[in-house]
Amino acid sequence: MVRKLNVSLLLPEEVDQAFPLIRTICPDADLEAWRSFAGQRLAGGSERGNGILIVRNEQSCIVAVAAYMLSHDLLHGPILLADHFGALDIVDQGNVARALESGLEKIARRHGCTAVHTNVGNNGRKSDDDWLCSVLFERGHHVEGLHMCKLIPVNL
Repeated sequence: MVRKLNVSLLLPEEVDQAFPLIRTICPDADLEAWRSFAGQRLAGGSERGNGILIVRNEQSCIVAVAAYMLSHDLLHGPILLADHFGALDIVDQGNVARALESGLEKIARRHGCTAVHTNVGNNGRKSDDDWLCSVLFERGHHVEGLHMCKLIPVNL
């Protein structure tokens, strides 16, 4: 069965619709933080290389999301940095993730990027999202490093 997946840019009026999927990617995110983050990415404008790409299924439900922005890498030069990359589909999440990755690559090519750097959230443990890394490996991605985070306490 060939699916009709629609890859498009998230519009400001659709930000809240994407939140349930964001919660599966970032369980600790709250709605106001998502609205603020999305507002910043959407304010830059896709012409400038900032935005949020989504995939909708046949019922128009958002089943994949990735925020992106242009950056410059020491080794690769101009890159598209994709973060909060996630897909969730009961029928065929692999093809949903492939559609999202393909859409990001098209945006990268349009902006003259030489690479796409994709951050896939993980809590440091082997998880149920290992399938997503497998899809990215299949599509030509490889591990170049480790993204680490140290939280800075606010009240010190």
